Amino acid sequence: MRHSRYLWILGIALSCLMGLMAWKTPETVLSALAHPDYADSPRAAVQRFWNLLDSRQFELAQEMTRSPKSSPEPAELVAWTKALEKNPLLSLQKVEFLETVDPASLKVQVSWVAPPQAVEHFTYSFQLFQEGESWHILNFRRVP
Repeated sequence: MRHSRYLWILGIALSCLMGLMAWKTPETVLSALAHPDYADSPRAAVQRFWNLLDSRQFELAQEMTRSPKSSPEPAELVAWTKALEKNPLLSLQKVEFLETVDPASLKVQVSWVAPPQAVEHFTYSFQLFQEGESWHILNFRRVP
């Protein structure tokens, strides 16, 4: 009976993997598994960027902001890095995508909170570009 349970779990896991491969091409699945920064859409890339900042993985977030012209680091990224290093209790509460027409240009409202303070909302405009199968952030700036 115990071995039967493991066989069921193995069968369910294999069927999920096969369903994933039937839904997406094998190259896409393997690329997504091998590279966690792989993103199907600009929205997923922006969500991942904010999650990387929230988990204090600044180097990975900086890699996502590489532009094709190797321009300097965005000033907003430097400001967020300093703010997050200064206040370890500051954490991401919500990322909300606002209506935009162009998929490579997104408007995002992020909410950050530190326990003794109230929630702070910031709105950002993101410019993204696609390199191969992944999306990178060309520039982002705060919008009033």
